[in-house]
Amino acid sequence: MKNFIKAISGFFFLLIISCSPQINYLGDSYTPTKEIDIFFDENDIEKEFKVMGVMKNEGDDFEVDDAESVKEAMVKKAKAVGADAILFVGFYSDRVTNDHTNIDNVKKIYEAKLLKYR
Repeated sequence: MKNFIKAISGFFFLLIISCSPQINYLGDSYTPTKEIDIFFDENDIEKEFKVMGVMKNEGDDFEVDDAESVKEAMVKKAKAVGADAILFVGFYSDRVTNDHTNIDNVKKIYEAKLLKYR
């Protein structure tokens, strides 16, 4: 019975993880940060900075892609790679037809730049 409960628990854990927003990051890494500034317009940034990298969510079929969940995942990733700020730069939807069911699925894609202050 214990093995069955462990197997079921593991399955639900993997299901929850697979539903979380998956973030792709390409760029430099620094010492992790605890706090970051969030911007939606580059003109609002008053400090001098360099772009240390870019990131985007996957928008997979089973991904939770509501704006708040993706923002939270991106902020977590930004802190992990040592960003001082995150600049959200894009949002678009991509319509994809599932080959097996012929059902259209709309994937929400979010893009951001990670910033390091000089």
